[in-house]
Amino acid sequence: MTSPTHLKTARWPGLMALAAAALLAACAEDTSDLRRWMDEQQAQAPAPAASAPGMPAYKALAYRAEVATDPFDSSRLEPAGRDGTDLAGVDPRAALPQLERQPLEAMVMVGVVDRGGQRLALLRVEGALQAVRQGQRVGVHGGTVQTISERSVTVSEPVRDALGRSTRRTSILTLKEAKP
Repeated sequence: MTSPTHLKTARWPGLMALAAAALLAACAEDTSDLRRWMDEQQAQAPAPAASAPGMPAYKALAYRAEVATDPFDSSRLEPAGRDGTDLAGVDPRAALPQLERQPLEAMVMVGVVDRGGQRLALLRVEGALQAVRQGQRVGVHGGTVQTISERSVTVSEPVRDALGRSTRRTSILTLKEAKP
């Protein structure tokens, strides 16, 4: 004698086959409206564009190392000369403000001024005094003035660590006391 659960599971594949047949029969309906729409779309399609002029035939050239330049010579890729100028002899940093052309190490804090409620630090750069405010860019590495106190200026610069990850370095320029 068979159990009632066994009879239920025996009917399951038969019901699945019946459901699949019903779904396939539904897909076989009249598709003439779809075919008509496709024909309309193809009739409305723009005419193909005129063909583009042909590409010239590829002509292989022989490379002779004794007379040609080395294609892997890295000096050909370097845009700047050893002195910081480009190949035309122009220093690309010349257009930058004086505070962005000099490294932080070349700047000396000599004072602080309050102007209209805004604190400015006085820095000596190449013998000239420059006033800087918070948020201003200074140094050759794109540093930004973070804070200005009575005795120091804090600058944050983007740098790369040993693994090549971008990080920020904080530098502090302290006030140089005047000698009596």
